[in-house]
Amino acid sequence: PGTQGFVKVNALYTFKDKSFKGDLTAGNLQAARYLRFAPPLPLAVRDLAIAEADLKISGNDQTATVTGNAAFPALDLDPAVGSALKTSLTLQGISVSISRDGTIALQGGVSAAGLTARSSDGISAEGDLKASVAKLVAAKGGTEFSGSLEAGNLQVKLDHSRSLGGNLRLRAGAVSLKEGRLSASGDLAVNNLDLRLDNGLLIKGDLSVRGFSVDPSVYGMNLKG
Repeated sequence: PGTQGFVKVNALYTFKDKSFKGDLTAGNLQAARYLRFAPPLPLAVRDLAIAEADLKISGNDQTATVTGNAAFPALDLDPAVGSALKTSLTLQGISVSISRDGTIALQGGVSAAGLTARSSDGISAEGDLKASVAKLVAAKGGTEFSGSLEAGNLQVKLDHSRSLGGNLRLRAGAVSLKEGRLSASGDLAVNNLDLRLDNGLLIKGDLSVRGFSVDPSVYGMNLKG
């Protein structure tokens, strides 16, 4: 009511195994109000607005997979207990799977403006992201990424003493974050870097490194490049 939105759905739901599949096209739609009519989803959706979408959807009550192109000017999710994600999201040639245990697996082009995210283990991030994702898996045990990434106005807090801020560009990158320990490699450029590590160590300025690698160790963090 009160909008010129539209949605077209061709879907099949099987009650025996609680599986579903279908095609969805939509535009200018405040979708959150209609989610109560959808099959059970593997994560909580607080808000969902669709500017345009051309998607294929499949899954069951444990996992949902979405492929295609879409623009979501408002997206507010609770991927798992104690975690949250809020952004304005654009997806190009995307494939994303979301499991009830909070695991997210993604490939394709992603633009996330005004992103704020929080994991169940207290790690938080905010900024404006653009990524060409070869692989992204976010789960309770950690997060793994490979591809290219641009992050404007980035602020990442691992805990009360360790954080990263700045405008970041990563090419041919690989990043892993597990149990608060960060590993990364690729070609990196950071403007207005603000890196805070254990024991009060502070690094500020502009940074450009080709073929760098960052690896955690029992003694701290090793940087090569």
